[in-house]
Amino acid sequence: DDPAVAACTARGPGCSLYVSVGATGTERASFQVSGALRRVRSGLVVNGPAAIAGGYEIRPAVFGPPLPFDGRARLVTNVVPAEACEDLTSGSLQDRVALVSRGTCTFVEKARRVQRAGAAAMIVQNTVDSVIFMASPSTDDAEDVTIASVMVSQSVGAALRSRSNVNVTLQQPGDRPRRLIDGLPQFGSAKRWELVYYKFTVGDSHHDVTFTLSPEVGAADLFVRAAEDGLPPTQTLYDLSSTLPGTAADSVTIRTSDPAFCARCTYVVGVLGWWDTNFTVTASTSDAIVQLQAGVPVTEHLETNEHEFFRIDVTGASQKLRVLVTPLTGDPDVYVSTAERRPSAANHTWASTDFGADSVVIRHDDPHFKVGTYYIGVSAFTNTTFTITATVGDDTCLTLIDGRPQRLTLPRREVQCFNFFVGEEAVGVTFTVTPISGDPDLYVIADGTGASASNYRWRSQHAGSDEIAVNTTEPGACAGAGCRYSVAVLAFTESEFTLQATTTGSGGGSPGSHGGQRVLADGVPTTTSVANGSVAYFVYYVTRADTEVDVHFTRLGGSANLYASFSHPFPDAEHKEWVVSATLFNANSGFAVAQDDDRRCANGDPCVLYLAVASVANATVSLLATQREDAVVTLIDGVPQQDAVPTNAYRYFAVSVPRNATSVELTVTPFFGDPDVFVSPDRRSRPTTLNHTWSGVHAGADTVHIESTDPHWCAAPCTYVVGVYAWRACNFTVVAASGHDAIPPAVLLQDGVPFSDAISSRGAADEYRFYKFYVSRDDASVDVTLTAFGGDPDIYASFEDARPRASSSSPLFSASTTGGDHLVISHFDRRFCGVPCVLYIGVTAALHGNASYSLLATQADETAIALVDGMPQHAQLATDEWRYFTFAVGPGAPHVVINVMPKFGDPDVYVGVDEFPSRGHYAFRSAQSGGDIISIDPRDPHWCAGGCSYNVGVLTFTSSNFTVVASTGEAVILLEDGVPHLERVATGAADYFRVRIEDPATDLSVSLTPVSGDPDLYVSHAVRRPNRTHHEFASETADTEVVEVPRGSAAMRACTAAAEPCYFYLAVYGATNSTFTIMARLSVATSGFRVDQPPRLAGGVVFSNAVFGPALPFEGTSRTLRLAEPADACGPITTPGIADSVVLVDRGTCYFTDKVEHAQARGAFAVVVVNHVDGAPIQMGAPSSEAAAGMHVPAVMVSREDGARLRAAVAGGEAVMVTLQQPGDRPQELADGLPQHDSVGRFEMRYYQFHVGAVRRDVTFTITPVVGDPDLYVSTSGLPPTQTAFDRQASSVGVDSVTLHPGDPDFCADCTYLVGVFGWSAAEYVVTAATSEAAVTLQMGVPRTERIAAGAWEYFRVFADDNADDELRITLTPLSGNPD
Repeated sequence: DDPAVAACTARGPGCSLYVSVGATGTERASFQVSGALRRVRSGLVVNGPAAIAGGYEIRPAVFGPPLPFDGRARLVTNVVPAEACEDLTSGSLQDRVALVSRGTCTFVEKARRVQRAGAAAMIVQNTVDSVIFMASPSTDDAEDVTIASVMVSQSVGAALRSRSNVNVTLQQPGDRPRRLIDGLPQFGSAKRWELVYYKFTVGDSHHDVTFTLSPEVGAADLFVRAAEDGLPPTQTLYDLSSTLPGTAADSVTIRTSDPAFCARCTYVVGVLGWWDTNFTVTASTSDAIVQLQAGVPVTEHLETNEHEFFRIDVTGASQKLRVLVTPLTGDPDVYVSTAERRPSAANHTWASTDFGADSVVIRHDDPHFKVGTYYIGVSAFTNTTFTITATVGDDTCLTLIDGRPQRLTLPRREVQCFNFFVGEEAVGVTFTVTPISGDPDLYVIADGTGASASNYRWRSQHAGSDEIAVNTTEPGACAGAGCRYSVAVLAFTESEFTLQATTTGSGGGSPGSHGGQRVLADGVPTTTSVANGSVAYFVYYVTRADTEVDVHFTRLGGSANLYASFSHPFPDAEHKEWVVSATLFNANSGFAVAQDDDRRCANGDPCVLYLAVASVANATVSLLATQREDAVVTLIDGVPQQDAVPTNAYRYFAVSVPRNATSVELTVTPFFGDPDVFVSPDRRSRPTTLNHTWSGVHAGADTVHIESTDPHWCAAPCTYVVGVYAWRACNFTVVAASGHDAIPPAVLLQDGVPFSDAISSRGAADEYRFYKFYVSRDDASVDVTLTAFGGDPDIYASFEDARPRASSSSPLFSASTTGGDHLVISHFDRRFCGVPCVLYIGVTAALHGNASYSLLATQADETAIALVDGMPQHAQLATDEWRYFTFAVGPGAPHVVINVMPKFGDPDVYVGVDEFPSRGHYAFRSAQSGGDIISIDPRDPHWCAGGCSYNVGVLTFTSSNFTVVASTGEAVILLEDGVPHLERVATGAADYFRVRIEDPATDLSVSLTPVSGDPDLYVSHAVRRPNRTHHEFASETADTEVVEVPRGSAAMRACTAAAEPCYFYLAVYGATNSTFTIMARLSVATSGFRVDQPPRLAGGVVFSNAVFGPALPFEGTSRTLRLAEPADACGPITTPGIADSVVLVDRGTCYFTDKVEHAQARGAFAVVVVNHVDGAPIQMGAPSSEAAAGMHVPAVMVSREDGARLRAAVAGGEAVMVTLQQPGDRPQELADGLPQHDSVGRFEMRYYQFHVGAVRRDVTFTITPVVGDPDLYVSTSGLPPTQTAFDRQASSVGVDSVTLHPGDPDFCADCTYLVGVFGWSAAEYVVTAATSEAAVTLQMGVPRTERIAAGAWEYFRVFADDNADDELRITLTPLSGNPD
């Protein structure tokens, strides 16, 4: 009915349609053109009578045989009764077409009755003026129906009934089969429910034949039949079929050994459109060379060591050819040649044989470039399903196929365009860019123009993955005929990435529904966000029958369930074979399908595994599928990948290194077991314990850092291969992050899973580590917890700045207390983002530029935090709140110990096995005041077998800040700098610990405070588990043990000189059953005075404090260093602009206090005095107490050598920036009621901090000297106390004690007290801080002195360990009064 066609055909037979093809632009074009005539309304042709003669629309049934292409004329007989629901007289319809009415009985029953009456075919008259598909009931396969059946509308049926001697021809509607040429793709289209036919003739040669259907828009299925009887294939009559749902590629291969194979015959191919569909269909024999269309992907399958060959034409002398191979399973390699028609590993000009995706780029300046035909060979290293795409010219836009990934690499600032066509059934479109490395950005438009960074309707420019979701009804969107979305990907840095476009529709779970299924590429994690109540669908091609299929499901945020099935294309809670819940952390986050599982591939391999991610709350998850034990998994830059390895086995990963990368860092964090990491720069080499280039082999988490200056650094772009080896069965996460000069790496944090990291400033200031966290809910706050192991890391966070720093201008959230930090971002805060969104986090080291820590982000209070074996985890709760944790236990664990140590408050611990505990339901419980310990061994009836998890609940009796540590005895517990750890050890057993050293100038002090029994201490940097015979340092006294490892010792020098992180390992041996606290203190000599600028001088400077003036803060701020004039500052300083600066002065003839007085008169922040003799700086004193009292700014001294370097730089015009802060170690944590043994040198001040909650109770600080006479100073101002600046002090001979009551002016609540212990001479002592709610822990055999008011109470506790024949004796000696 097109006017031009109607005018042409009106002139009579022989009407011609003329077609012209023109090449646009300056380059030549190669193409294929074909024409096909479609017979409109040709299925039912009424030959007579003339009044109703003509063609009519029909709908063939899905049961019974198909209609022939050329039908035979027959008479129509009206069946009586019309509905044919009763038996008919045999022979009454012999060779007639039976006309029946719809109703009463099934279509199949009608067909059987007219067939038994001799009918050759059946026409069913509908009850309305439309036609539908007639199907058989689910309980009736209709195999005995041997006649064709069709439906006509009510009006057509009425016309047939109204005439006598009606003669009709029934035949296939639509066009005749179109011919397929071997290896030549044919574009086609099909209406909804329409079957479009093709034919392919096979010659004498015996070669396998493959038919491939690739839908571009809509959904279609493929049916193939060797039509020797002239009947085409249908849904029920075919030799072979492929009916993958949605736009998944369908492929059928007929091998010469198959029964369906024929030579010198014709195959008829049917394409059934479930929706209006555009597609490409290709038929090829195994000796064919398949023609590629520029920019159009083709999906193929190869068995191991098989080959497939392709060709593409390059028509311009200035063009660029790019061949992209994206494996969906297996490992294909690609070879290219212009001379060899079948290029291979032995004969080729260009090749790419990487793990996973391969890319060959041939530019016009390549010496082998030529205009003409390029031949491409793809070889299967293993069974593989892949897509191949070729582009010619820089402006070729790639075509995206619904759900299918396209992987490629772009240089920095380069753009690649894509086209995505969307059918009318789509209600939503999602575009997802997942960077393997680099930072690609995404731009989309649908107005007919091309997308770019300056022309877009939608864009996403996040650091990392980008996703754009479009509702087809929103402004600027489209769907249906002619709808094209233009997509542009801009590489902000050189980037390797996958791009997927996926439609969603209203089809539900029917085979042809448009379910938005994304194809999972083998070994490549796919990250997706799923809105609350929504479902995301995936398919995974299974190509091997000899290996199991492993699916890993990693929850990054929110809550979701994974359903999987081989039989249901859209699995759900009712239709699935496997389900994995990711509402909480699960150590077994996935499932495996064994080779002999009877649920697998009912029709044999290859087949498809269907997966669905159903969101319980807005969720972001990562899906990974592999089917080879030796598969190499691609790591996405900055995204954690969870995995498991059995004992003495390897798991391999691939890390892509972009061209502009300056570093690569790999971090493996075990949840249980002890994995080690080995790295090779050779992409074809599998690193092992004996053959590798880099390694990380520490107990617990391992990190490998590779700089571009390393001699083994690969010439990027390249691929590193990472091997994770399990000495014992382990479960772990692995993260690879690449850094660039301009853009530091950013790691994605999993919700509820801690990430272990470290900052090593290497002398530079302002060193940061960056992270990101998916925020999925708008009804819950975001909690970020930083547990510091060494140094003093601080947190900065932003929803806008992808690399937040203290200097960021965007709305910033921060937490920068000394030690660990806890940041809460309320969802009521006006700066909170519109979900889903990303929170960006920066961590920097405040104290001395180095820090080690773990970082945890959660959003929902009910999220269970994953405990890492031996790694401390901080948490904070209000009164009567729960926090839940999970602890995964591997096979063979000797025991489990759960340790909860409060900073303040009174948390209690409950442990469950099968479910999370409550007050009334638990397997284990400890509810003591102070620290709690639960020990579980394999003899306990609640011991869980290996590969299970304990669920830990912490309930707060009062507002509490605490650390929880879970350990199995296999792990080496990581100690936090300055934080005591409470533990038990049995007679003859040992507990193991480690402490990380970040700076070579570190003094390590380890103190072991026994509260019962007799533990001994052994220390080594070279032996992971030191003992009585293998150690470097030891203390075996009967009471408090102290081991000092000075910075100049051989052990400290050897440990910090190594390229890998430095750890000291500690062993506590139980000479008897013992309970003890152990604490490691790190004191960095150069940490107080740091040069920040210029870079050539950056680093720490050794200095000494003055005994007068205020103390330096624990966290300083970078300030300008200026020179005093006169240089010795013995007179008024005339240097301009020294306000709030640090002033450098020479040591001269006047008092130190005179210099400081002149500097503070000009508003200086601090004074640095340069010594006038060689050697270490001295401690500066005051001539009188009156002079000392007048000092209001801090003063320090540096050596003559350091002072000369600083003076020369400032005098030379350089801008010198310095930070002054407390030197040495950060304040040690005091736990409520827990004694801590320590020591202090002569004229030194040792600092502690004690956190108290919001509940207002008395606070008492007590020092009990063991040797010497230490004094006690307390401050609540935030600045550390000194001998002249304090809020409270006690300096009597012997025991010193300070008590603050809620009514005192110096009392504070929900704050931190800073405590100083000053040694007039070298002293050893026990320091205790206790609130009036605490029970003070007594050390066995160590007296404690206390004061008590009349009518008041003091409470204590003692650990009575199970030492045979012991008795417990408690002695109270009154020094005054009458205590009971």
